[in-house]
Amino acid sequence: MTLFTEAQLSLASSMIPIGAYSVYAIPAKGNWTLVVNKNVTAGAPYDQKQDIARAPMETAQVDESSQALEVAFAHVGARCTLRIYMGKIAAFADFNAK
Repeated sequence: MTLFTEAQLSLASSMIPIGAYSVYAIPAKGNWTLVVNKNVTAGAPYDQKQDIARAPMETAQVDESSQALEVAFAHVGARCTLRIYMGKIAAFADFNAK
């Protein structure tokens, strides 16, 4: 996924400057991690050295299974929540505008 931001953001304790970034969700049983990476070159391999933010994602079970990966942003005030649904798992992470 690619994130374009026109405002400085925070994710967990990391600051994300204005710009474009690759975003990766790393699923694991019971705990997911959200990664924001500086490399936005199409087709480039993931390089952990270019990560600028990593944050745990809150996860929950949902009643109805998603047939395909679903990704959405929900914006409320200065907070924007990234929501990812995969199967019966929902994962969430909050970005805050600074």
